[in-house]
Amino acid sequence: MSTAESCDFGLFEKGGSTIGIVQDAIIHIPPLDSIFTKSEYALVDSFFTASPYGSIKPHNNNASLQAMAQAVVMLKK
Repeated sequence: MSTAESCDFGLFEKGGSTIGIVQDAIIHIPPLDSIFTKSEYALVDSFFTASPYGSIKPHNNNASLQAMAQAVVMLKK
């Protein structure tokens, strides 16, 4: 709990089996270029541009950080 409380944000997966009551949160998804510095954004975009997923720039204002993290894991494997 202390780790969760010390974080600014988190990515979570909602599965079929839950323990206790799970409430959906209102999720604000900021544009990717407001999350990353210019150099970080270029690095992340270069990674996706070289992958089958293509550039992240067309999705900048409709970003899914969870989907990006899942894509990175899949590509890494």
